[in-house]
Amino acid sequence: MIFNAIHSSSHANLYTLTSDTSIIIECGLCGAALNKVLNHKITSHLGCLISHAHSDHSSGCKDLLKLSVNCYMSKETAQKLKLNHHRVKIIKPLEQFSIKDWIILPFPTQHDCPGSLGFLIEKDKNKVVFITDSYYCKYKFKNLTHICIECNWSYATLDPNINPTLKHRLVHSHFNLERVCEFLCENDLSLIKEIHLMHLSDNNSDEELFKKTIQKLTGKPVFVCKK
Repeated sequence: MIFNAIHSSSHANLYTLTSDTSIIIECGLCGAALNKVLNHKITSHLGCLISHAHSDHSSGCKDLLKLSVNCYMSKETAQKLKLNHHRVKIIKPLEQFSIKDWIILPFPTQHDCPGSLGFLIEKDKNKVVFITDSYYCKYKFKNLTHICIECNWSYATLDPNINPTLKHRLVHSHFNLERVCEFLCENDLSLIKEIHLMHLSDNNSDEELFKKTIQKLTGKPVFVCKK
């Protein structure tokens, strides 16, 4: 199982999971830029999972639909994006579904966007959890092999001059380093092969600090998704 972070920032998010086949997670790029980063092979992917309606995660969805790629999202996300297309597949929290031999369980996340979801994804004896844009996760997971989790900011790296409104939004809608550590301690990491830290803040994160902290805590390979 290969997790590829093509874009991971406040500007655009786009990831792929590949085994013998591939799925896209998030689609924050549009048009030619989207086609280019996926090596002009967009339709070779079986589908795209969209976590929520914010544009840095969903702006390329209409382009995927035009290219006959099924896009899986909550009812609230489809309504917010004003999508009415036969390739929009509405999924429900805690109701498992499959994309061929990919088995996916969506679950609610804690974000300032209605219908936001995380994903538990299984294929070929691998189990991947994907959580972004959420300040907390109330679920625990068994037999994980890959963790892909937002690590947006930390109290140690928070800009002291940050706008109070932005600070409030960060605290109440985005995972910080401290909460990521709590999440990792609450889950069984015995089968973990890789931990990927996603969606780092431009001004309130420290890539090296975050990586070293998680590596020391878990003893597992840690990768920081580039901005």
